[in-house]
Amino acid sequence: MKRLVVSLLTVFAAVMFFNSCKKNTFLEFQKVDYTRILRPTLTNDSSNKGYCKVDIQFLYPSAGGDEQVLKKIQQQLITYAFDSSYANYDAKTAVNKFTKVTFDAYTKSIVANAKKNSILNQINEVNNEEWTMNTVILYNDLGILSYELSRSSQIGKLQKKDNTQYLVFDLKTGKKLRQEDIFEEGFEPKISDLLKKQIMKDNGFESEEQMINNGYFFAQNIVPNENFNVTEEGISFIFNPDEIAVYSIGQTEVLIPFKKIRSCLKKDSPIAKLIK
Repeated sequence: MKRLVVSLLTVFAAVMFFNSCKKNTFLEFQKVDYTRILRPTLTNDSSNKGYCKVDIQFLYPSAGGDEQVLKKIQQQLITYAFDSSYANYDAKTAVNKFTKVTFDAYTKSIVANAKKNSILNQINEVNNEEWTMNTVILYNDLGILSYELSRSSQIGKLQKKDNTQYLVFDLKTGKKLRQEDIFEEGFEPKISDLLKKQIMKDNGFESEEQMINNGYFFAQNIVPNENFNVTEEGISFIFNPDEIAVYSIGQTEVLIPFKKIRSCLKKDSPIAKLIK
């Protein structure tokens, strides 16, 4: 009987240990899948042929880990997705509020344009606006969350704007990780050199001059830019259109495997477990 009791206690301790380790390992997510289109009427006899579209696919953490840490990450994701004025809203409320603000601004702008065109005796222009947001979980394990937030906007005939932002969180503290949290001091020159070499390799460029001649006109901006994600493979940096190359090239993502940057990484950083 004594041996059985000891065995049960051992199993119980092992389960409790497993659960305590698992607590901060990953988060559970829910999704706000939301699409709305506004086609406003200007007056009783004059309709706006344009529209305003809001299309949001927003993944947000709903459970897992410490409650205060979870709330901290929720607030940060809401802030990055929208702005700080939305920080205290839940995800669904934030999406609804953003849509209302966007639709109100659109309606105000077309009413103003209609009045101006009426005074100038001009035909009303078609005014279209599209606002899109998409999110992806890139990594969610071993106490690390890598999150991708992509947004695009098209207002009238203006050039479409695309922007992708990577966010990495320590699930034990809820802190958004910065470069200095994972790299040793003085890492910038080596990482910059690795980024350039990897871009040249990925595109088949034989020299930096060839890289520049093929549209990477802002090669001086190929440096660690705080826009990175972390997975088991390594660390990826993303450069948005016009950041390091002409707009037509689009976004440039550069993956640097851990084996190439091991010497630059802090041994006690929050991502150390991934490297092992």
